[in-house]
Amino acid sequence: MKTSLLSCLFITISVFMFGQNTGVAKNLTNQGVKLNVASDLIYQGVKLHDAGKFDEAIIKYDEALEADKNNLTALYEKSYTLSTIGKNEDAIECCKLAVKHHPDDEDLDMIYVVWGNALDAIGEMNDAIEIYNEGIEKFPEFYLIYFNKGITYSSNKYYDKALSCFEEAITFNINHASSHNGIARLNQMDENYVPAVLAYTYFLIIEPEGSRAKLNIQEI
Repeated sequence: MKTSLLSCLFITISVFMFGQNTGVAKNLTNQGVKLNVASDLIYQGVKLHDAGKFDEAIIKYDEALEADKNNLTALYEKSYTLSTIGKNEDAIECCKLAVKHHPDDEDLDMIYVVWGNALDAIGEMNDAIEIYNEGIEKFPEFYLIYFNKGITYSSNKYYDKALSCFEEAITFNINHASSHNGIARLNQMDENYVPAVLAYTYFLIIEPEGSRAKLNIQEI
């Protein structure tokens, strides 16, 4: 259920040369070339990841990081792939690098999701919650951090806290099916059947087909 998504960023930089600023223009051109090379390598890595070729994907992300040191997208995609194959300690190190070198970047939101998930996966619940909270402080309206924080609480049997997290998630994205799914199931566990049915119903409006939909129809 843990959700972690980020599309590859394609970066195109146009460089204009004015007057005698040829040195600056040359540096910008070099930077643009590096970014474009890195973006192409990241794209290749994402395709390999999607094909299940995780080790090959990591190689591409490392090549992207050689082309453009500490590229945020490459660090994210590498951390996500590492986490996918269970190398959570390595994923955590990538996330730390991303935050260290891009502390104020608006695209760090998904880094906090992967970081928290990786900590949760190695049994460090308290650290995971701390990272989610740090992410929420920076990105207070990013629903996936609340959702994944809820997953961590739920997997550790803190169901009331998990429910609160799922409810917060839908305040920022009312159409997040997985949060409604969590709300429905936790309410059902507590025999709060009316809110459970309402959450299942909303889930089915968003996601009317598929295995989860079939199961939730049976639950209703």
